[in-house]
Amino acid sequence: MRWLREESSRRWGWMVGTVLGLSVLAADGPDQVAFNAALRSFSIGAYARAAEEFTAFSGEFPDSALKPEALRRALYAQGEAEAGRGDYAAAQKTFGLYLAQFSGSELALHASVRQAEALFRSAHPQEAAALLDQPEGPFRRAFVQGKSVDLLWTGSMLAAEAHLGAGNWTRAREVVVAATPFAQTPEAQWDRLRLEVRILEAGRQTEQAIAAAEQLRRIADADGLVARRPESSALLGRLLLAAGQGARAVARLEENLAPTVPAAFRSDAIRNLSDWWVSQGQLALARERLEGVVTGLADDASVAALRLRLGQIHLREHLARRGADRVGSAIAESHVSLTRAVAELERAATLNPSPEVRGPLTLTLAWCRWEEALSGNSKAVMAQALSGFQTALSQLPAGSLDYLVARFKVADAAAWLGDAPSALKGYLEVADAVAKRPIERETWMPAALEQAVIAAIASTNAPAGESALRRLLELPHAAARAGQSVLWLGSSLARQGAGELGRSLLQDYLLRFPESGVRPEVQLELAMLGLHDERWADSVAELRRWLAAHPQHPGAVRAGFHLAYALSRSGDPAAAMGQFSELAAKNPTDPGTLSAQLWLAGRFFEQQDYLQAGQASAAILTNATVRAVRGDTWYRAKLWAAEAGRKLQNFDSSAEHYRELINDKAAPPEIQSAALFHYGELLQAKPVEPGSEPLSRYRLALEAFTRVLEFTNSPYIAPALGMMGNCHFQLSTLNPADYTRAAELYLRTAKLPEAGIETRCRAWLGYAAVNRKMSELRSGTESGEFLERAIRAGLDVALGKVLLPGEKLSADLLTEAARATGEILERLGRTGEAAGLYEHVAHELPAAAATWGQRAQRIRQSQLEKPR
Repeated sequence: MRWLREESSRRWGWMVGTVLGLSVLAADGPDQVAFNAALRSFSIGAYARAAEEFTAFSGEFPDSALKPEALRRALYAQGEAEAGRGDYAAAQKTFGLYLAQFSGSELALHASVRQAEALFRSAHPQEAAALLDQPEGPFRRAFVQGKSVDLLWTGSMLAAEAHLGAGNWTRAREVVVAATPFAQTPEAQWDRLRLEVRILEAGRQTEQAIAAAEQLRRIADADGLVARRPESSALLGRLLLAAGQGARAVARLEENLAPTVPAAFRSDAIRNLSDWWVSQGQLALARERLEGVVTGLADDASVAALRLRLGQIHLREHLARRGADRVGSAIAESHVSLTRAVAELERAATLNPSPEVRGPLTLTLAWCRWEEALSGNSKAVMAQALSGFQTALSQLPAGSLDYLVARFKVADAAAWLGDAPSALKGYLEVADAVAKRPIERETWMPAALEQAVIAAIASTNAPAGESALRRLLELPHAAARAGQSVLWLGSSLARQGAGELGRSLLQDYLLRFPESGVRPEVQLELAMLGLHDERWADSVAELRRWLAAHPQHPGAVRAGFHLAYALSRSGDPAAAMGQFSELAAKNPTDPGTLSAQLWLAGRFFEQQDYLQAGQASAAILTNATVRAVRGDTWYRAKLWAAEAGRKLQNFDSSAEHYRELINDKAAPPEIQSAALFHYGELLQAKPVEPGSEPLSRYRLALEAFTRVLEFTNSPYIAPALGMMGNCHFQLSTLNPADYTRAAELYLRTAKLPEAGIETRCRAWLGYAAVNRKMSELRSGTESGEFLERAIRAGLDVALGKVLLPGEKLSADLLTEAARATGEILERLGRTGEAAGLYEHVAHELPAAAATWGQRAQRIRQSQLEKPR
């Protein structure tokens, strides 16, 4: 509405002054002087002052012949003053009152247009249009007569705006075309055509709008309207983009990237251009051009939106690289893109962005944290991502697309952090939010309900899972997706002991979608339900029937694996091994075969049959496909092969496996840290070579355990610290200072929150043993202090003080703690405490109660025999 602002400031005061200027010349008597003073205020547009002066005049000169004129002008000036301070509701009433009382005055046309403008500005476009369209109203009468061209121009443009605002595009077009004769300057012609373009765009007459915009640009070029050229190019570029004519749009929009173009138009141009390039997959071009424009702009709130876009493009590049390639330089480049995205977004956040930018900014930054958490497997960073998504929810308009994204990601983050109930609640909220919105419903509801089923499985909420699944089954085109969810939920229910409900869901799905593409998979899941119920013979029969019906199905190997498992559990190990052999022979590269071999290796490890465990692992390692990919399966088999060798004391072969894993830069961190830890164990157990220093193996092992600490998220951190304490304890025979280092490491291990019960208790017992040894190197009171520490640490383990809620001490740990601590107590003559400790062990370990009871009884008996 540029024309309306310009006309209001340029014409109203001048026109009123012209109409009334002659009256200023009269100068007769005090009433005429006062009237002329008020008239001068009126003529220069000081309407609030004029209204006050005319009103005061009427009270001061009640009998003056000028009083009626003063009251009339006071009323008009009041309307102008109300409009001037933005009180358009009051202004339109005042102008209406003026027209009702003075419809024939020379200001009636002004009042009519001003009332319409006040109605329009107070969000009543339909009433404004109706006022200007009144056949007998001041405006239409003047229009027919062609008088007051300036007012007819202003009124026509206002009428067109009002009809546009009321949604009557046809009438708006008629009015704006009819205003053509009144556009008597290049600026006015440009303004009229600009409004016509808006009307055509609103009426979805795209081709006509583009043609009019091209003419608009020609007017700006031909008539030297330099200030309006950027807006002309921006408008044409935007229309061309909307029409899918990207190449033409780019040329027009790039005109506005010149340094001489006002910053607002440069920002608008690069926003549209970058969005277009991104939509065409030209991320690098969008980023480079956007960086160039942002560099030339001052950092303020208006640039926050551009930095947000730049951050979003960096994030898109990260996601594209991460999805395309997970090895080599692509990973490094992906991480660089993510780092740059975070930097841009954090910089934008410091620029006091507007509310419409703040929400998407928070959402995108939270998404970056999500990616960082996935990359580093970090719960702390994922918690930051969750917090960011939750904050974005409070900043984004409820119901917007970004709001749905944020709500979904809140549920995703909660699911990743293990909070399945919160994730379930979030997914169901998304599904409910789009239930009555057809477009979003088709896109969002299947995914939300599918994730809700998964979250219900994780939270063992069978009723919620069943409800979500049945809603999913009701969706059109949901057969395949619902079938997958049926498979998940049916299997989960079986694992939870609700096999009958799982069976019911699977059977219902087959009845509802008899021609479904996943019918064989559902039938297979039904066949395998017997595995969860431990009906081994039934499972064997059903799986054999399924394999006979679907011998070429991709799930046949999986079915064969489960058949082999069922055979092994049904008491037919020979048939099970035959089934595994058949799988391997027919499908040497199938992942199911590898799973079978991994299962075999794992089972052999459980049975402590390390020879066959090593052979099964070697079979996986020699698989050409696995060796070429070197994925999780290869690394796990490599680690198992090394462990089997260590257990069998094939130290050289085992060490070679470990060293290969340790030196493999592409190996996952959890594999490298595990290899280092077990390699350290091997070095400790490996016999010393002839001629070598007996304790050298502990120095080498210490180096391996120390390197484990480089992997800050490794579960082997605490065990490695404990093993480092053991190494220093052994080396202390050469250097007593190692006792102190060993004690420090044991304490550090014992107090680590992530240390397991075995590691923690072993650390306390090591701490006790170190203090016992150090007492032997001291004398007197100092020696007693070390012994007291040893007793305290041993009792803390034996009596369960170091246990966490839900933990239970193993018999081995209790026995070791009681034996070492009891020995010290007896040696110090604290036999009563020793007897009490042994009685505690007898109570806790019924199988060993006789042995420990005898020890306690021996002490008690000796106490009775001592002379008083």
